[in-house]
Amino acid sequence: VVLGENGWLFYAAPEDGDPISCYKGTNLLTEEQLKQIAANMITTRDNLAAEGIEFVVFITPNKERIYNEDMPDYYGDPSENYAVLQIYNYLKDNTDINIIYPFNEIKNAALKLGEDTLLYHKTDTHWNELGAYIGTGVLLDELGIDMPSYDSSEITINESEDVPGDLLNLLNLSTIIDPGKTFVPEGYENHEYITNSWNFSTEFRYHANGADPRKIFILRDSFGNAMSDIVGSQFAESVMIYFKAYNNDDVKQEHPDVFVLETTERYAPEFMMDFIYE
Repeated sequence: VVLGENGWLFYAAPEDGDPISCYKGTNLLTEEQLKQIAANMITTRDNLAAEGIEFVVFITPNKERIYNEDMPDYYGDPSENYAVLQIYNYLKDNTDINIIYPFNEIKNAALKLGEDTLLYHKTDTHWNELGAYIGTGVLLDELGIDMPSYDSSEITINESEDVPGDLLNLLNLSTIIDPGKTFVPEGYENHEYITNSWNFSTEFRYHANGADPRKIFILRDSFGNAMSDIVGSQFAESVMIYFKAYNNDDVKQEHPDVFVLETTERYAPEFMMDFIYE
């Protein structure tokens, strides 16, 4: 755990996605690795298309890059070139894979809102519900669902005391360090959605009456937690499977209209070099 400025904590485990190397751009991918990722995504897209399923890649930004001004000075500014940007640009330039990386939207919102209204938890690696709303809104827009902007008159941002996050718990200082505030958007149409199941280690399932009639399937990591209610409220049926519990047969059993491969930035290179839908 890295102690940042103004009470911020950041993650620094080299063996768990190496977020500091992502930040500094010292883990860049080779041309061969980028080609492998592209080949996997093309094969996945084609195999899903053969079953009538739309394919989308959705990469969630690392906290260190969004709140770089609160990183310790000795890390310097974030690198302008880094692994996920390589992946994004390579797939955009060399394939027609639908890849979404909402860094600009989230970074611009963070700068506009300032330190008084946060998009990530101060003492946790993940985005909060407001950050997830902004990032997920980019995904939903690509899928034809228009969500109100976080700064529109329709949306109310509620503030509450945050709970100690995973980084603070790693330090065993949850009774000493204040986790700060968290923020939740309200006011968007949620179609009175129903949560049929919610188990972090396995799956989330939702049903929403009057929502988009499609069924969405998301292969997710832990960033999918804060996304789940937002996505679940916008589709008739939503299934979100944790990557450690996922099997390609799950897709064949569910018969979704849309398949989203969701991975956070620090996991994306290795995960996308290994994943393929066959």
